[in-house]
Order: sequence, then structure tokens, then C-alpha cells
Amino acid sequence: FATIFTRGRAETGVASLASFPYWQASRQLKSFLGSQPLMVNGRMTNLVMLGSLIFLHFGLYPEGMTYQIETLKMGEETRLKTSNLKWVILGAMLVGILVHLHTFMTMSYEWGFNTLAGGTTEGGYGVAISRAEWDEIATVANGRPAPPNWARNGYTIGAALFTLLLVAVRLRFPRSPFHPLGFVMTTSYGYAYWGPYFVAWLAKAIILRVGGVRLYHQLTPMFVGLVLGQIFALGVVWQIFAAFCGDEWKRLADPLSYF
Repeated sequence: FATIFTRGRAETGVASLASFPYWQASRQLKSFLGSQPLMVNGRMTNLVMLGSLIFLHFGLYPEGMTYQIETLKMGEETRLKTSNLKWVILGAMLVGILVHLHTFMTMSYEWGFNTLAGGTTEGGYGVAISRAEWDEIATVANGRPAPPNWARNGYTIGAALFTLLLVAVRLRFPRSPFHPLGFVMTTSYGYAYWGPYFVAWLAKAIILRVGGVRLYHQLTPMFVGLVLGQIFALGVVWQIFAAFCGDEWKRLADPLSYF
């Protein structure tokens, strides 16, 4: 997943943390198998472990490896020694984990985790997902096993076959505008991405038509600057602004919050 997603980010230029279907790594396993094959000798161990580890495939953890691959690639291009870079990455991860753990636990004990998670005493989206997972396990434990979900499986299989069709078309017609990455990267949040995708495609087409590959390479830093500027504005400037202006302003910085 990390390799494919990193390739997708590199080729589409999507510097985003929300370009994959949250929760599906766990859901697909239970959708295809149902609960019975996961209950070895009738025990609930596997289902409980899947439920307790929901945060690993629901949050941003599935994308964490993409940063490591991108860092190694940048080190390779700048001719840095990979073994040294590996220890830098591991050291940065360790520092980040310790700082985050201390900050998160301190704020959770002071303000309450449910309040931090969603602004209410009932918790936010993450808490709701965890409760849904445990309710599902409780239902199975009460004697109602979950069968395979063939409606969900049908969508998964259909999307896989359609992706293969786009790959075949792309191999047969290299200039085809229908790229499989476009389908994969926008299936989850296409409603928020189609506009930037279209603008980037239009700008690229115009630049190549007017100035060719030379102008395209000359303008690359400008587009990289636009991406970095957006990340800085939303990740730093807007967070400081929203901290003093109430909750309604926080939604304005997140296009996904309107859907």
C-alpha cells in the first residue's frame, strides 16, 4: 500500500493526507470472509484484536510509510548515504512519538479525550468509529455472526476490474486521458479533488502547448511553491488564526467538512 500510494502521490502531485479510503483495510477483511472464519475454535480473539487496532487503518497511519519512501528517494537523488539517512528517519520518528505521546496524554488528562476528539462530551468521529467497531463485535458475541457483505464486495471487485481496464487502455493507447491513478486517487474524495486536478491538467496542457518541455521544467518550482504555500497556510497560519476565532472558522479550512 505504501509503495502504490507513494507512486500515486508522486505522479498526481497530491500532497494530501486524505487520499485513501479510511477504515477499508479492516472492513474488506470482514466483508469478504464474514466473522465466522475469523473465529478460530469459536474464540473472539481475532475480532477483538481487529477492533482494538482500528486506529492503525483508520487514521493517518497507513500513509506514514510514504514519507519514509519519499525521504529515501530524495536522499538518493541528492546522493546522501542511505544508511545514514535511515538512522535520521528512525531518530525523527522516535522524537516525534515521544513528543506526541507526552502532549496528547497531558491534554487528554487536562481537558478530557472525548472533548478533544470532537468538542463534545460524547466524542467526535474517531470515538464514534471505535464504538461502532465494538458494537459489531458485541453483536457477534451475542450469537449473531456477520455474513460476508457482498454488496460491499461487489463494489470492491467492480472497482478493481475497472482499474485493470484503465491500465489496459493506457498501455494500448499511451496518450489516453483516462489514467488509472486518476480513478484510484479520487474514488475516496473526488468531490474535493476534481477542481485542483482539472486546473493542474489545464495548466500543464497550456504550458506544454506554449513553451514545450523547457518551459514546463522552468515553471516546476512555481507549482511546488504553490503546494508548499497551501500546506504552510493551512497547517500553520490558519491554525493560529482559528485558535482565536471559534470553531466555525476551523471548518472553512477543510473542504471535506462540507460533505
